[in-house]
Amino acid sequence: MMVAGGLAGAALWMGVCTASMMIDLAGRAKSPSRLAQAAVQPRDGAPSAAVLAAEIERRHAALALLLADASSAPGAAQALTPPIALGVSTASDPMRRLQAVGCRSVGLELDPALARRARESGLAVARAYAEQLPIRTASVDGVVCKVVIPYTEESAAIAEIARVLPPGGTARISYHGLGYFLRYLLADRNWKVRVYGLRSIVNTLVFAMTSRRLPGFLGDTLYQSERRLRRYYEANGLDLIEVHPSPSFAGAPVFIYHVLRRR
Repeated sequence: MMVAGGLAGAALWMGVCTASMMIDLAGRAKSPSRLAQAAVQPRDGAPSAAVLAAEIERRHAALALLLADASSAPGAAQALTPPIALGVSTASDPMRRLQAVGCRSVGLELDPALARRARESGLAVARAYAEQLPIRTASVDGVVCKVVIPYTEESAAIAEIARVLPPGGTARISYHGLGYFLRYLLADRNWKVRVYGLRSIVNTLVFAMTSRRLPGFLGDTLYQSERRLRRYYEANGLDLIEVHPSPSFAGAPVFIYHVLRRR
């Protein structure tokens, strides 16, 4: 089985290839705020938000196809199920790509309107939380998660990814790094977007020091750090096997791209 997800509504998705399956799951109870999805105005030759979004979409489309290929390879019928993908800006495109190579997909989306829209477009979609995946333990072969974790209780979401993977199962996950929100803070002309960038950075620093978020909407978004992620991986039996390069802003990564394997 394979699962994937998306930023719009913090969705995740899972799909099935031959003996495998993929589902689209939602992140936390709150969807990312409108400010979280606002475009950043380029400055001093920095890549625009559209360029960054195109890059992450391209990378995850390629990862989805790789997982689909693995699920349909000789011997895949004996595998538990196909990989899981969590976190895609819009789950529909990766799900359709997987369907195009013989994967059956099922989406899980928290937002009712987004779930309904996906169903109306012909995709099978239900609703769920990233922190409470409705999937049996060790029942999927892989996970692709696209920037859903910043809008979840990150330790619980990563623990759930580890839970549903069998030994040897693979997770391909992208996160927001500090550079993502520095772009909002330093490069956007909209003061509301700049405030969103600042509060996301402050919220993450408070969380890193105290393990608690700022109250209410002030604490709805976290960026991830290599150190914190590696701690979660170690606690949940996940090995970091690949780190892919990311664009940077002010010397900080805009995204973090990790490939994990379940012990």
